[in-house]
Amino acid sequence: MSCRLMGASTELIKQKLPEIIAFAELGEFIYAPVKTYSSGMYMRLGFACSTIINPEILLVDEILAVGDARFQRKCIERIHQIQGEGKTIAIVSYDKATIESICTRAVLLWHGNMLFDGNPKTAFQIYDRLMEDVHLHDRPEQVVAEVLRVSKLAPPERLPDHARVIEGVKVRGEILQHNGARLAKISCDLNLLKATEQPITVGFQIRHQTQGRVFGSNTRSTLLSSSGQLARLNKPGPISITWTYDCSMLSSGIYDVDVCVSDYDISYVHDLIGGAFNFTIENPSDVSNHDNNMVELNCVNFEINGPKLHH
Repeated sequence: MSCRLMGASTELIKQKLPEIIAFAELGEFIYAPVKTYSSGMYMRLGFACSTIINPEILLVDEILAVGDARFQRKCIERIHQIQGEGKTIAIVSYDKATIESICTRAVLLWHGNMLFDGNPKTAFQIYDRLMEDVHLHDRPEQVVAEVLRVSKLAPPERLPDHARVIEGVKVRGEILQHNGARLAKISCDLNLLKATEQPITVGFQIRHQTQGRVFGSNTRSTLLSSSGQLARLNKPGPISITWTYDCSMLSSGIYDVDVCVSDYDISYVHDLIGGAFNFTIENPSDVSNHDNNMVELNCVNFEINGPKLHH
């Protein structure tokens, strides 16, 4: 009856019946009334009927969660076989491994609306961020935008030695106490191997481990009106950049710092150090940690030490 409802003819059902029974692996229970089946037995038989009649479009709703590991592998192999025949498969599941191994496209639904349509790995990054903190639930579009922004900042594959521009990138960080303020001191040292047509851009971002990015800056935005200082960033030699920011207004929590070295337009990333270091803020005025501060930090000091400029 199930096969008939999916459009299979009597002849096709008779032809496929032994294959369906063998795939479902129900043994003698295949002859028992379906109403006596467990949910797992019912789904085994349903999956066998749905896939063996060679559908043009297969809809799968968490079916791969049933059965032992061996039966699940058999189901996945069957799905790959259908994929190889050029058929369409839509799977509804929260199983990250299954979706990323089978699907080429993922749609993330949020309260009945399509929040994201694209790469499965990116879809789960968005989903995980939303599940980490309920405070993000009222701004899911911002979570999507942040995940997509970060995904663009990926470390490049190692270039041949003759094409490399920088080497020896090292990041240091510490939290200082000064006149009652909490200062985050972030330092980046590197060696510029050759002169570049435009200055390189070195930047950082501070991320709350559950709330996402709270602040970021780079040499281009800081020195845009200071061409003399920018000139230090395209001459070969050792370069040291240090930012010091007052973090006293940040909400309580753990923060990660990422540092990125790129070309001037930030279109090509030379190096990316994710989670270069982390620090903890305990703000007495934010004991409940519910205010979700996203603040503009006050720059206390900024300096660059590099090759001397020739006039």
